Formats: sequence, structure tokens, C-alpha cells
Amino acid sequence: TTPNPLRSEPARDAFTAWQRALTPEDNADGWVGQRVGYERFATARFKPANNVRSQRITCNDVPALRVVSDGRSAGPAVLYLHGGAYTMGSAQGSIDIAARIAAAVNGWALIPDYRLAPEHPFPAAHDDALAAYRWLTAHHDKTQSLYIVGDDAGGALAVAVAIAAAKEKLRRANALYLI
Repeated sequence: TTPNPLRSEPARDAFTAWQRALTPEDNADGWVGQRVGYERFATARFKPANNVRSQRITCNDVPALRVVSDGRSAGPAVLYLHGGAYTMGSAQGSIDIAARIAAAVNGWALIPDYRLAPEHPFPAAHDDALAAYRWLTAHHDKTQSLYIVGDDAGGALAVAVAIAAAKEKLRRANALYLI
């Protein structure tokens, strides 16, 4: 009933879109329905550009997407850890943003589909993200930069992966980018 306090039109549009992302039916189905609604919202709202290609791969038993733009299958690598409060979100729903970030560094992205709570409680997401990072460090050209990027819960995972990598004496990322 109160007016939207956001000043810019794009911010108001984004706020309104997010308010409408989950339907009453999604919410009525609890976390399962909310997960479905979140995925529908992400894949419909954030469509990757026509020059973006994704390939399903497995990284140390963790399903993932390898994402390239304009055929950039080499160069710097971005480990992109999606958001969703550890309970929703997916690699598929994150292709657009991961591809944009990878293109900004003239590289490619790896998006692990880490296991989600509540059916896979802590530390499942962390274990999967670290397993994907281990795979990336073993399979990536050591002369090229390596970045860890995460949004929302993925940002927390990015920090946790960087800390665990340092403890394991794995190759350190050139940078962390947290959204």
C-alpha cells in the first residue's frame, strides 16, 4: 500500500519483477515451489546472449556448466557460485551473469550445480564448490588468471572456497568478486 521508495526506474522495475517472481502457488508448495519459481524467474528474466554456449560437465563428481562467449574456451577462468540462500538457484539460471563476467575478463566460466538445502544440509554446498575449485585448478592453464565469483550465498561460498584453498595450499585465485 505504500509507494515504492526506490528512485530510479530500473531499480523500481527490478523490485517489482522480484515481488512477482513467486506466485501464491509457488509459496503454497513451500521450499519446493519457491525453488521452482526462483528458477522460472531466473531463466526467464536473465537470458544469455546468442553468442553464449554452455556445456554440461562433471568436476570431481559435481555437475557443472562450462560457459563460453564468442568461442572463448581458453584464457582466464571464472568459478561462478550462484546465489539462492543455499536452497535455490542453479547453474542454468546463472549462465547470463557468469557469461558476462567471464567475457569481461576475456575468459570462460565454470558454474557448479552445488547441492541445495534442505535435502543436502551443510556442508554439502561448500564441499561441492571446493571440489569444483579443485577440479578447476587441476585442469586450468596455470599461466592464465583464475577468479572466484559469487553472489548472495555464492559470495559466502566464494570466501569459504578461497580460505579452504589456502589451507590446502591449492593455487590461489587472482581475485574474489563478491556480489
